[in-house]
Amino acid sequence: MKKLSAVVGLIGFCTYAATWAVAAEAAENSPRITGLYSDMWYLTGKQQIVGTEIFIMQNQAGYIAMVQCAQGPAGTPFVTPMTLKGNSVAIEIPAREDTLCCAGRFTGTIVEKQLRGRFEGCKSESVVLVRKNSYWQ
Repeated sequence: MKKLSAVVGLIGFCTYAATWAVAAEAAENSPRITGLYSDMWYLTGKQQIVGTEIFIMQNQAGYIAMVQCAQGPAGTPFVTPMTLKGNSVAIEIPAREDTLCCAGRFTGTIVEKQLRGRFEGCKSESVVLVRKNSYWQ
């Protein structure tokens, strides 16, 4: 009976260890969603800032994004809810002049420390926002 108990205990431990190893490998292979993604830079000679920063955060209701756009001067940052499915994101961009962002929607995918996507609205070109420190740091 003691041998049977030991075998059952060993099988339980091995099952737990295998499950933990598979979960750890899956977490390693999936990209981290939260963080700051930016292509914002200073245009030397013209003394202007251009680009976009999207800071993805999590709160009690899910994911949110703080977005800032710059087209010469920097626009007013805003916080908005974000939809996440796997590593695909969708962010609604409000129609507010002070943000300097195109009103509509940003859709993209997080791949290899980058947020690749496009603004559906006044700009249709694709953007690649790299996960890094903010332009302002």
